[in-house]
Amino acid sequence: MTTSQRSRTTSAWDGFQGGLWRDAIDVRDFIQRNYTPYEGDAAFLVGPTERTAAVWRRITDLFPKERARGVYDIAYDIPSGITAHAPGYIDRERELIVGLQTDAPLRRAIMPNGGWRMVAGALRTYGYPVDPELEKVFTRYRKTHRGEPLPGHTAVDPAANVEGVAAFAASLGNVTRVDVLPFHKLGAPKWLALGLDFPLADTPVPTPEQTAEARSVFAAHGLYAV
Repeated sequence: MTTSQRSRTTSAWDGFQGGLWRDAIDVRDFIQRNYTPYEGDAAFLVGPTERTAAVWRRITDLFPKERARGVYDIAYDIPSGITAHAPGYIDRERELIVGLQTDAPLRRAIMPNGGWRMVAGALRTYGYPVDPELEKVFTRYRKTHRGEPLPGHTAVDPAANVEGVAAFAASLGNVTRVDVLPFHKLGAPKWLALGLDFPLADTPVPTPEQTAEARSVFAAHGLYAV
């Protein structure tokens, strides 16, 4: 470190009110000791520039079409992710701050990790195709939320199934908590309202006693089960 760098470092807080933030990372203490409240009026505020207004008009012109359709557009074949979509712009020549969720204005992303059946149902509702390759991936190879993690292995299965899962979890050595969440059919009316068959209609719902018994199996293996 040069002399000039050391000087800048040691004098970086000159002019600021000292406190705990000088000895530890304490952003709140720094702000509370050094902020100056603004007590003036709103006279300094100005309206949007013509550039901003032009960009906003481009997007607001699409709102009536979205309301009429329910959705303006859906990227039905691209699972959402940080780098899933190409850059999107409203008006590239005028925009100063950029960043859309997808590659086009009002184009909705699909998020199959949150539940494939919900994505597929929504696509069909709004008249979009369900990509067969994505359906295979998210039903056969990739498990998602709101689905059975182990199809057929619920709390009402033979005790050996629960015992095996509990023994495996205990063998990992880093499992601190097990949430035993019994299967339910609270979502069935939504499927009926959409005119769709509920795919788990024949799956039995465990009783409270069976769920408690499953938790006790995990507890017997030294795991905290709730």
